[in-house]
Amino acid sequence: MLCYSCFFSFLGIIKYEGLHNLVYKVIENSVQGFIHNSPFGFIYSGTSAVYIFFVLSGYILTYVALKGNVHKLIAMSLKRYPRLMIPAVVSCILAFLCFNYFTIDKSALTDWINGYGSLDYSLLGAIYSGTVESFLVGKSSYNPVLWTMKVELIGSFIVFVMCLIRYKKTTVYIELLFIFTVIFLVGVKLLSAKLGLGIIAFIVGHLFYFYGKDIQSKFSIPLLIFGLYLAGIHNDSLSYSALTSIFGLYSYSLGNFSSGVITVYSIIFSVNLNAFFSKKIFVFMGKVSFSVYLIHLLVISTLGVFLFNFIYEYFSYEVSAISSSVITILSTYIISIFYFNYVDQTGMIASTKFQRVTQDSASHLNNKFNTLVENQLTKKSSGRKKTRR
Repeated sequence: MLCYSCFFSFLGIIKYEGLHNLVYKVIENSVQGFIHNSPFGFIYSGTSAVYIFFVLSGYILTYVALKGNVHKLIAMSLKRYPRLMIPAVVSCILAFLCFNYFTIDKSALTDWINGYGSLDYSLLGAIYSGTVESFLVGKSSYNPVLWTMKVELIGSFIVFVMCLIRYKKTTVYIELLFIFTVIFLVGVKLLSAKLGLGIIAFIVGHLFYFYGKDIQSKFSIPLLIFGLYLAGIHNDSLSYSALTSIFGLYSYSLGNFSSGVITVYSIIFSVNLNAFFSKKIFVFMGKVSFSVYLIHLLVISTLGVFLFNFIYEYFSYEVSAISSSVITILSTYIISIFYFNYVDQTGMIASTKFQRVTQDSASHLNNKFNTLVENQLTKKSSGRKKTRR
């Protein structure tokens, strides 16, 4: 479901910019104005979906890490970067191929999609973007959705550190210390607000594992509705004027962050909601969600635009946009199955091999070092005995 939100978010940016912001010229369309001012913006809230993913990641990583021992935690830490990097870099290479070999007329669409791909692209640039830029800088011109990789990597390692401390001592103070440290770094401009909120979302998910309590449906459903309401916030939307009058320009970021926290809690700790979202269709969508997230912009900007142009020759803008969007969503999920099987799973296998080779090499070096130390100690001990004689 998170992928659907991200998907609709980018479809809005590409075909209906007025859904996100009233200042765009397409706001002359009254339907977009109505949706933008309604409390139903959660349907296309990609930002909220990302924060939900961050909270979930913190919870799941903690759950998996604490099922094992310290060696399991070290193994997870070693695998994390290649696990994220391999599917990410492949998506950048695919973007390069799309830029290089596909020229599609985008003139009937928004300024954003017309600017996508307008860079001095190269294969080396795509590889650098997928392996370094997205993880160190937190952006990618080849696949803009990769801005989350920096948050994902840093948040994961912070969770691993907190789990390691939890092995030794059970206390909430270390998590609170991390949260206040992040808030301080954001306050002094050493961290961006986007990165700071993402890291805190990971920590909150980690805390959910230890302190989350089951809630009844009569509380979880209203809580979920409130979380979805916050997910649709835009600073200039009439449905959120009360919130924006209090939080001002911070309303959008804080609303989406809060939505991520509240939505995850209402579903994870509700028996009924958890059971509903554990149905086969949702399990499948969850399995391919990372693949869908990585490729959805590429599919929209190629197949989606091609379909729109083709249909637009015969029908209105609205019919063309909606019908091409539906076909694009279905096509993306079909393509994501192949991406999951041949790219994402390859990344999992490769990261596990990297972890094993690294640990085996470290163990071998450690054994050699210990043997060397023992030999030196033995020689010194033998030399002292000879001197005494």
